[in-house]
Amino acid sequence: MRCNGDNNDRISELPDDILMAIIHLLPMKEASRTTVLSSRWIYLWKNISSLDFDEESALVKIADNRKLSNEESLKFVKWVNCVLQSHKASPLKEFRVRFDLGENFKNAITKWLEFAFARNVERLELDFSPIIYRVGIVDDTCYVFPNKFLKPHSQSSSVNFKSLKQLSLKSVIVTRKVIEFFLYNCPLLEKLVVRYVSQISNLEVCGSSLALKHLELKHCYDLKSVKVSAPNLTSLCIPKVEGLFLENVPALAK
Repeated sequence: MRCNGDNNDRISELPDDILMAIIHLLPMKEASRTTVLSSRWIYLWKNISSLDFDEESALVKIADNRKLSNEESLKFVKWVNCVLQSHKASPLKEFRVRFDLGENFKNAITKWLEFAFARNVERLELDFSPIIYRVGIVDDTCYVFPNKFLKPHSQSSSVNFKSLKQLSLKSVIVTRKVIEFFLYNCPLLEKLVVRYVSQISNLEVCGSSLALKHLELKHCYDLKSVKVSAPNLTSLCIPKVEGLFLENVPALAK
């Protein structure tokens, strides 16, 4: 911003915390473009604590013309990789990816997860749903959550689930084992959302020490029974199932 012929960059003279607040208000692509302003903005950009990769305009293109899917997906993956290569902030408050991606990009997606967990991510969302979703259909080419993350890790490991407070998985193939792993290995986990899966038939969400407050299981097509025993749970959203067993849910209000 230049005023009255003054050559000083008044915005860049603001304190770091104010500039960081400005960057956090911008969509990811606009935020990344602040690097052209000055060398100081490059430093600030690399240290934002929330990464939200949502390219809705490209999703609309794909919905209108599926032939563009691979081209737009490659652009999206390249963009995410480019940002992560230069990013420095830790811990990471939020890591969100929303795009129509599947198992073809499993190597890139798995590296993104490794990045997020290494930065002690607090809120993690993977949403690989097409912009036009056919309810009742689960594509078997969806990304499969890798078992490599389900092994016990030493304190020296770069993979850390202890900071995770919110987890949302949409159009990601997960099993009961994956869900229960996060429930029992993330002591701070308060919100769990799982949508568009067909590999889960029975699920138990039970534990007197669970911090879980919000549980949503939506469009889980093979789900038949759910048992919940979670003293801090305040909201529960599940499809109609053959068996729903609620125990020790004194805080449940919705």
